[in-house]
Amino acid sequence: MKKKLAAVLSAVVVIALLAGCSGSGNSEAAKEKSGGADSAKNVKLQFFTGKVETIDLMNELIAKFHEENPNIEVEQEYQKDASNVFKVKLASGDVPDITTVVTQEYVDQGKYLDLSGEAYWSRVLPAIKDLTTDVKSGKQFKVATNVSMGGIFYNKALFEELGL
Repeated sequence: MKKKLAAVLSAVVVIALLAGCSGSGNSEAAKEKSGGADSAKNVKLQFFTGKVETIDLMNELIAKFHEENPNIEVEQEYQKDASNVFKVKLASGDVPDITTVVTQEYVDQGKYLDLSGEAYWSRVLPAIKDLTTDVKSGKQFKVATNVSMGGIFYNKALFEELGL
Protein backbone atom coordinates (compact mmCIF):
# COMPACT_ATOMS: atom_id res chain seq x y z
CA MET A 1 0.00 0.00 0.00
CA LYS A 2 2.81 2.40 0.92
CA LYS A 3 4.65 1.71 -2.33
CA LYS A 4 1.49 2.29 -4.36
CA LEU A 5 0.82 5.56 -2.54
CA ALA A 6 4.42 6.64 -3.06
CA ALA A 7 4.19 5.82 -6.75
CA VAL A 8 0.92 7.71 -7.14
CA LEU A 9 2.20 10.77 -5.30
CA SER A 10 5.45 10.72 -7.27
CA ALA A 11 3.56 10.44 -10.51
CA VAL A 12 1.30 13.32 -9.50
CA VAL A 13 4.28 15.54 -8.72
CA VAL A 14 6.23 14.84 -11.88
CA ILE A 15 3.28 14.77 -14.24
CA ALA A 16 1.66 17.88 -12.77
CA LEU A 17 4.89 19.85 -12.87
CA LEU A 18 5.88 18.60 -16.29
CA ALA A 19 2.40 19.08 -17.69
CA GLY A 20 2.61 22.70 -16.61
CA CYS A 21 5.81 23.00 -18.58
CA SER A 22 4.21 21.60 -21.71
CA GLY A 23 1.24 23.96 -21.58
CA SER A 24 0.81 27.11 -23.61
CA GLY A 25 1.29 29.52 -20.73
CA ASN A 26 2.71 32.99 -21.23
CA SER A 27 5.63 32.63 -18.86
CA GLU A 28 8.67 34.43 -20.20
CA ALA A 29 10.93 31.77 -18.71
CA ALA A 30 8.94 29.05 -20.48
CA LYS A 31 9.15 30.96 -23.77
CA GLU A 32 12.89 31.40 -23.32
CA LYS A 33 13.37 27.68 -22.54
CA SER A 34 11.36 26.59 -25.57
CA GLY A 35 12.94 29.08 -27.94
CA GLY A 36 10.04 31.50 -28.27
CA ALA A 37 6.28 31.81 -27.93
CA ASP A 38 5.38 29.91 -31.11
CA SER A 39 8.30 27.52 -31.16
CA ALA A 40 7.85 23.75 -31.48
CA LYS A 41 11.49 23.23 -30.55
CA ASN A 42 12.56 20.67 -28.04
CA VAL A 43 12.62 21.67 -24.39
CA LYS A 44 15.10 20.27 -21.90
CA LEU A 45 14.21 20.40 -18.21
CA GLN A 46 16.51 19.73 -15.28
CA PHE A 47 15.10 17.61 -12.43
CA PHE A 48 17.37 17.81 -9.38
CA THR A 49 16.94 15.39 -6.49
CA GLY A 50 18.59 14.09 -3.36
CA LYS A 51 16.11 11.26 -2.85
CA VAL A 52 17.97 8.07 -3.69
CA GLU A 53 14.88 5.97 -2.98
CA THR A 54 12.96 7.52 -5.89
CA ILE A 55 15.62 7.50 -8.64
CA ASP A 56 14.39 4.38 -10.44
CA LEU A 57 10.73 5.33 -10.14
CA MET A 58 11.42 8.84 -11.42
CA ASN A 59 13.39 7.44 -14.37
CA GLU A 60 10.35 5.30 -15.26
CA LEU A 61 7.99 8.27 -14.92
CA ILE A 62 10.31 10.49 -16.93
CA ALA A 63 10.51 7.88 -19.72
CA LYS A 64 6.71 7.60 -19.78
CA PHE A 65 6.33 11.36 -19.82
CA HIS A 66 8.84 11.65 -22.68
CA GLU A 67 6.89 9.07 -24.72
CA GLU A 68 3.79 11.22 -24.33
CA ASN A 69 5.69 14.50 -24.83
CA PRO A 70 8.56 13.78 -27.22
CA ASN A 71 9.54 17.45 -27.48
CA ILE A 72 10.20 17.66 -23.73
CA GLU A 73 13.31 15.99 -22.34
CA VAL A 74 13.68 15.70 -18.58
CA GLU A 75 17.16 15.07 -17.25
CA GLN A 76 17.35 13.76 -13.68
CA GLU A 77 20.36 14.69 -11.57
CA TYR A 78 20.86 12.99 -8.21
CA GLN A 79 23.25 14.38 -5.61
CA LYS A 80 23.85 12.69 -2.26
CA ASP A 81 24.39 16.07 -0.56
CA ALA A 82 21.55 17.69 -2.46
CA SER A 83 20.80 20.52 -0.01
CA ASN A 84 24.31 21.93 -0.21
CA VAL A 85 24.69 21.28 -3.94
CA PHE A 86 21.33 23.02 -4.47
CA LYS A 87 22.61 26.13 -2.68
CA VAL A 88 25.68 26.18 -4.91
CA LYS A 89 23.52 25.75 -8.00
CA LEU A 90 21.31 28.68 -7.03
CA ALA A 91 24.29 30.87 -6.19
CA SER A 92 25.87 30.12 -9.57
CA GLY A 93 22.65 30.68 -11.52
CA ASP A 94 22.30 26.98 -12.45
CA VAL A 95 18.73 26.78 -11.14
CA PRO A 96 17.01 23.42 -11.72
CA ASP A 97 13.57 23.54 -13.31
CA ILE A 98 12.16 20.90 -10.96
CA THR A 99 13.57 19.76 -7.62
CA THR A 100 12.83 17.69 -4.55
CA VAL A 101 15.02 19.99 -2.44
CA VAL A 102 13.02 22.45 -0.37
CA THR A 103 14.50 24.77 2.24
CA GLN A 104 12.62 27.28 4.36
CA GLU A 105 15.14 29.98 3.49
CA TYR A 106 14.24 29.75 -0.21
CA VAL A 107 10.51 29.41 0.51
CA ASP A 108 10.76 32.70 2.44
CA GLN A 109 12.60 34.29 -0.49
CA GLY A 110 9.82 33.30 -2.91
CA LYS A 111 12.00 30.96 -4.96
CA TYR A 112 9.38 28.18 -5.10
CA LEU A 113 6.10 28.02 -6.98
CA ASP A 114 2.96 28.13 -4.83
CA LEU A 115 1.19 24.84 -5.57
CA SER A 116 -1.73 25.47 -3.20
CA GLY A 117 -4.33 25.91 -5.93
CA GLU A 118 -3.49 22.74 -7.88
CA ALA A 119 -6.35 20.30 -8.55
CA TYR A 120 -4.43 17.23 -7.36
CA TRP A 121 -4.68 18.22 -3.69
CA SER A 122 -8.17 16.72 -3.55
CA ARG A 123 -6.55 13.32 -4.24
CA VAL A 124 -3.81 13.64 -1.59
CA LEU A 125 -4.30 12.33 1.93
CA PRO A 126 -5.16 15.29 4.20
CA ALA A 127 -2.40 14.33 6.66
CA ILE A 128 0.15 14.39 3.84
CA LYS A 129 -1.11 17.77 2.65
CA ASP A 130 -0.73 19.06 6.22
CA LEU A 131 2.86 17.78 6.32
CA THR A 132 3.66 19.65 3.11
CA THR A 133 2.08 22.90 4.23
CA ASP A 134 4.50 25.74 4.97
CA VAL A 135 3.98 26.75 8.60
CA LYS A 136 4.65 30.43 7.92
CA SER A 137 2.40 31.02 4.92
CA GLY A 138 -0.06 28.11 5.10
CA LYS A 139 0.68 27.36 1.42
CA GLN A 140 2.05 24.29 -0.31
CA PHE A 141 5.36 24.66 -2.11
CA LYS A 142 6.06 20.93 -2.26
CA VAL A 143 4.26 17.64 -2.76
CA ALA A 144 5.27 14.46 -0.98
CA THR A 145 7.00 11.96 -3.25
CA ASN A 146 6.63 9.12 -0.78
CA VAL A 147 5.15 8.17 2.54
CA SER A 148 7.25 6.29 5.04
CA MET A 149 7.39 5.57 8.73
CA GLY A 150 10.54 5.92 10.76
CA GLY A 151 11.32 4.40 14.08
CA ILE A 152 14.02 3.12 16.36
CA PHE A 153 14.85 -0.56 16.39
CA TYR A 154 16.86 -2.12 19.19
CA ASN A 155 18.09 -5.45 20.48
CA LYS A 156 15.55 -6.15 23.23
CA ALA A 157 17.61 -8.99 24.79
CA LEU A 158 20.68 -6.75 25.05
CA PHE A 159 18.70 -3.94 26.68
CA GLU A 160 17.18 -6.39 29.16
CA GLU A 161 20.62 -7.80 29.91
CA LEU A 162 21.91 -4.30 30.65
CA GLY A 163 18.85 -3.42 32.73
CA LEU A 164 17.72 -0.71 30.33
